[in-house]
Amino acid sequence: LTDNSIHVSFQNYLNAILLSRNASDSYILKSANAIVVNDNVDLLLKYKNDIEDFYNASIRKTDFANNADKAVKEINDWVKEKTNGKIENLLDQLDPSTLMVLLNAVYFKGKWEVPFDPRLTEPSIFYNNGVESERK
Repeated sequence: LTDNSIHVSFQNYLNAILLSRNASDSYILKSANAIVVNDNVDLLLKYKNDIEDFYNASIRKTDFANNADKAVKEINDWVKEKTNGKIENLLDQLDPSTLMVLLNAVYFKGKWEVPFDPRLTEPSIFYNNGVESERK
């Protein structure tokens, strides 16, 4: 496969999944992509065009070295917006030597075809990568 055929195939896949639905569908599926690059990084024009054209990604510039806190806030705001508020705080900090952050967010909201029977469910401890969380 050539690079171009890979890009076109992925673009067709995204379009088939994200754009083929009609108004009667019972779910919401959104995907968003972005690249945040340090102010002093220059991306090749072909790379920028491929990112924007094939992956519908936005490209943002920021100053990781001198204003990492602002970059973290901008990234967290982007993620919060693209996930409809479901993920509010992706990053706590960034290393000032960061040159690029690649972002992808997927938001899905729908109903189970066969819902869980509420009589057979109960609050239980939720584990996230082996870390215990609150009961859900």
